[in-house]
Amino acid sequence: MDYGSIYKDFKFDIPDHLNISEEIEKNSGVALIDKNKRMTYREIKERSGYVAKLLREIGISKGDVVSILLDQSFDFVISLLGIYKMGGTALALSPVFGDEAIKYRICSSGSRAIISNIQFREKFKSIDIIKIGDGLDFGINGKNSNEPYENTKKSDPAQLIYTSGTTGNPKGAMLPHQWVIGNMPAWIMGYDFPDAGSLFSTPAEWAWAGGLADSLLPALYTGNTVVIRERKKFDPDEFFDFLNLFHINYLFLVPSAIRMIKSSGKIYNHNVKSILTGGEYISPELINYMHDRLGIRVNQTYGQTEANMVLINMCKWNNLDKTGRPVPGHRVNIYHSDGTLCNEGETGEIGVELPDPVVMIGYNNADAKIIKNVIMTGDLGYSDHGFIKYVNRSDEIIKISGYRINPIEVENVIDEIPFVKKSAVAGIDDDIRGKIIGAIIVLKDKTVQNPDKIIKEYVRDRLALYAYPRLIKFSDFLPETYTGKIARALVKRELIEYKSSINEINYGK
Repeated sequence: MDYGSIYKDFKFDIPDHLNISEEIEKNSGVALIDKNKRMTYREIKERSGYVAKLLREIGISKGDVVSILLDQSFDFVISLLGIYKMGGTALALSPVFGDEAIKYRICSSGSRAIISNIQFREKFKSIDIIKIGDGLDFGINGKNSNEPYENTKKSDPAQLIYTSGTTGNPKGAMLPHQWVIGNMPAWIMGYDFPDAGSLFSTPAEWAWAGGLADSLLPALYTGNTVVIRERKKFDPDEFFDFLNLFHINYLFLVPSAIRMIKSSGKIYNHNVKSILTGGEYISPELINYMHDRLGIRVNQTYGQTEANMVLINMCKWNNLDKTGRPVPGHRVNIYHSDGTLCNEGETGEIGVELPDPVVMIGYNNADAKIIKNVIMTGDLGYSDHGFIKYVNRSDEIIKISGYRINPIEVENVIDEIPFVKKSAVAGIDDDIRGKIIGAIIVLKDKTVQNPDKIIKEYVRDRLALYAYPRLIKFSDFLPETYTGKIARALVKRELIEYKSSINEINYGK
């Protein structure tokens, strides 16, 4: 069946009463494995039951937020499903967070308890919260209980995920139990309709939507086996050794990891059938490389924490320069600021029509932008023969002399230069010109003479006289979020500070 028929005929059929833990724990067989042991769905059900029982005994009620600070592990899944089981809302925290980031999320979410272990105790020891875990109050390993499931509704909160904070303070998106089912059409298409009984894995942390919603939870919901990946610096050689050790079939990888695989220049043996990617731009050249050189299909998805995986672009469609088509079950369009639909090819804001099972209930600390029953993403794009092309964040477009400049377009041109490793661009105020383009650039080769002059001329020649960076700061790293995305607000702040510290700017032509 072709895409058009699937999109036209597909409708979600989600029961009003739904507990996602119960749906997952109906499965049989092996659920989780690592290099030392494996755990069945039955064992997960029994041990998550103990977590649910424990939380109820210490006064945690339906709807209360419970934090988890753990790496990918058996205990993470047991804790997560235990929280869902008793009707709580899980807040997964990344182990790479600093103390202040953890404190901000725990305090702003009103989290009642935290499940962790002695490895991370120092990160939250000063916070007044119930602490659960090895070396603290009690452990959860090996303890079982046949605890009943809370009678939750599909719209009840199950998961709280904070946005990565690319343009400001992170916002907490409250996601319902039906969120997992809402992700399933994109997940199935993104992995090319995966075989039953397959092995899935990702190096992405389960604290983020990519690791949790694009990999872990759908794989468990469908009764597959998830291979736990130890947190470590990504190295292509070591990673393919890991894949071959377990004969892993399907992966979620962020584009930066795929770029590192390409940069290695090696041809690896593997059992990988498909890779699902998302979270940032991936070039058609990179997708073609993975298919032609390694025989791996890479499909890309678009979404946000607030509305995950609502567009999908399968590599077999050969429209790799586009972001994707609306996923069956999701109504995604381009809108004017007043909520009316844009014409074909006209740039507007990407919006998702409500109701939609994958869309958040709301923020816990901010208001969502909803116009005429459409949740607006804040992302600009345009439609093109059934596909949608992402342009940029609406609040990141740089306006100079009446021109609208996409910083990603400028970054892509800068990154083409052989001695440049990566770049980040932002528009900053200027007393003379009103607004100028600034860039923070990490060099691959620091021996090049006059790199700023070369970069300015290269971009000016390939884009436009008004679209090159007049202000360039060279650095050893870019301001990034915890998920590896460019932190736009920090880029802008750093460029403003740099501009104020220098005597003058060479405005060029």
